[in-house]
Amino acid sequence: RDRSPSRGLGDVYKRQIESLYVKFSTDIERKKEYNASHILVETETEAKELLLRLKNGADFSELAKTYSTGPSGAQGGNLGWFGQGAMVPTFENAVIKLKIDELSVPVQTQFGWHLIKLNNVRKTPVPTIEEVRKELITEIKKKKIDFEMSKIIDSADVIYSDLEIDPKIIREVSMIND
Repeated sequence: RDRSPSRGLGDVYKRQIESLYVKFSTDIERKKEYNASHILVETETEAKELLLRLKNGADFSELAKTYSTGPSGAQGGNLGWFGQGAMVPTFENAVIKLKIDELSVPVQTQFGWHLIKLNNVRKTPVPTIEEVRKELITEIKKKKIDFEMSKIIDSADVIYSDLEIDPKIIREVSMIND
């Protein structure tokens, strides 16, 4: 096996990165995320008609593709994953109250009337070590610099003078050029 100093240093950094990642991944605050679909229409009457059709077995995705006026209609109304604060409050509050696979009553926002289906709920995923490697390396370097600076400061032999200097002299810049 290669025991060159550079190889050993790489192993040290690798262990430091892995150790820091373990701490990061256990300390990270994982927030709730929601995956929902919606059908957006202009009137409450349209929303109620579609809700009745859904309760009678119509396919949510197909109705969204056909009737939704929102940009997600083409994807069957699927909005993907989003966290709190990503949607307008009225919409978000309706999503939070739903159980998985449950349909909302018609919900009005400034965009129109929504029928919402909650597809899933999860905690935000922890980024992989590769996704945060640069940040971890930066943190390791910063700690190393801080440690080295502390050693230099602690070993410095600072002598404080009892000499009193008149502030007027300090302000006299012409003395600098002499």
